[in-house]
Amino acid sequence: MLLAYAAKLPGSRVLEDHYGANLVGMVVPKGQTERLAYISEFIEQAKASGLVQQAVERAGLPGHRVAPTKPD
Repeated sequence: MLLAYAAKLPGSRVLEDHYGANLVGMVVPKGQTERLAYISEFIEQAKASGLVQQAVERAGLPGHRVAPTKPD
């Protein structure tokens, strides 16, 4: 929302920080190690392939960034 408002207010800018950021995560019940491994692999593949970035772009979400992939 801040980016939309800033575009309408000349001279304004949105500061680079995590204020108001929507961080998305996934949870798995404790002890579900196989499920955690599967979900973690899926998420990393989705980020690396560009799938998540494409979803952000299709949704028209300016200013949203995909978290970097984890090193192998």
